[in-house]
Formats: sequence, structure tokens, C-alpha cells
Amino acid sequence: MGRGGDQAVVKHKEKIAYYGGKSKQVEKSTRVKARVKAHALRELIQGKEKVFVMGHKLGDTDSFGAAIGIYRATKLLDKRAYIVINDITTSVRVLIEGFMNNPDYEEDMFLTSEEALDMVGLTERANNFPAQLSGGMRQRAALIRTLALDPALLILDEPFSALDYQTRLEVADDITTLIRKSGKTVLMVTHDLSEAVSIADRILVLSGRPCTVKAEIPVVFPDHITSPGMRRQHPYFSDLFKHVWKELKRNDGAN
Repeated sequence: MGRGGDQAVVKHKEKIAYYGGKSKQVEKSTRVKARVKAHALRELIQGKEKVFVMGHKLGDTDSFGAAIGIYRATKLLDKRAYIVINDITTSVRVLIEGFMNNPDYEEDMFLTSEEALDMVGLTERANNFPAQLSGGMRQRAALIRTLALDPALLILDEPFSALDYQTRLEVADDITTLIRKSGKTVLMVTHDLSEAVSIADRILVLSGRPCTVKAEIPVVFPDHITSPGMRRQHPYFSDLFKHVWKELKRNDGAN
């Protein structure tokens, strides 16, 4: 659930108890974070055909237990799941043998990293550095690394400008879904009106130097229209685009 202390969630029948917070406020925060992360994780899993779970480079019982938890959650959502593990320690080996001898689990639930890369057709990229990946891959990887630090605020400066149009739409959908499910506040700078309208909850029109806020425009799509792709197809998108464009034209030198 989080770092910095022993934390656990225990479900008994229909009741769920949270343990590990050093104070009531910490326990409350832990409970909220757990729900947000659980919803985000469920959305990610439901949108995929296969899920590969990876833990520490040198697996210990803690990371192995967490991997089993994600594996079980994935199976409950009727998705195929695998646990990627290379170096097996003595403490973990006996646990792996127990699962492999259990008829309730698939025989191939454990894979090496080479086997996992082969399954997704990325064997040739096994030794690639981030700079050698495609723009879309780099953007996704960068966001995941950033969210892992649990920041209170994300600042994105033209995050999709280097991508081709098709990749930009795909990555924008993926990244926006991750951000919304994480509950993070994001400040994004963009010169692309369509991007602003399809992603933002609020648009600030800025002037030229010295920079000031010339207009503040709320973005109010129906609650179920959340992804950039869905927003671009909604009738409100065109109306809002024209509104933002008028504000830009009204404020000479605005960006």
C-alpha cells in the first residue's frame, strides 16, 4: 500500500480493516490512497489482455508476496497473468515450488525476463537504453517512474509535442487515464488547443511577457466522457475549442 511502515489490509467476509498507520490521520490517508490505487489498478488491468508482474531484481518474500497479490487480482478480472522472476533466492524458491505444484495455478505462471520479452515481441529491445525507445514508449515509462514517487503535483511542459499525431492521441489517452485514476494535480503547458480542450479540467489563457492570466475557462464534459479520445468526439468539444480560440484572439500576444 505504501512506504514508511508496516501496513496491511485485512478482508473478513464483507468487512475490510486497515492496519499500520501510526495515527488515525495516517490510517485515514492510507485508506484513501489504497482505494485510489485499487481503482487505478483495476482500470489498467481491465484494459489489457495480459499482465506481467515484476518485483525486485533479487526477489525477496515481500516483493514475491506483492506479486502474488497482483497476480490473484488479475485472475479475478479474468485476465492472463504472469510473474517475471529471474534470480530465485532460497527463501522464495520453496514458495515458488508450492505454487507450481498447486493445480489451482497455471504451470507457466512464472517467467524469466527473456521469456516475457519474447511473449510481447520485444526481445530485440532487451538491452535498449531509454533514448533508444520510441517516443511513445519513453513518455509512458517517464510518467510511470514519476508516479512511483507519489508526487503531490505534476508539471508537464509540452509532453506530447515530439510525437507523431497518431502516437500523440494514443499516449495522451493512456497518460490521462493514469493521471485521473491516481488523483494527482497536473499543470500542463501546451500550445495545442485541441490538446488543452480534450485533456484539461480548467484552461488558463496566458498573455505574452510579462506573463499574466488573461482568461480562465472551466472544462465541463459529462462525467462519463473522461478520455481525450471520447472528448474529441463529443459535440461540446467544438464549442469549447471556439471559445478558447476567441479568448486567444482577444488577448493579443497570448500563448
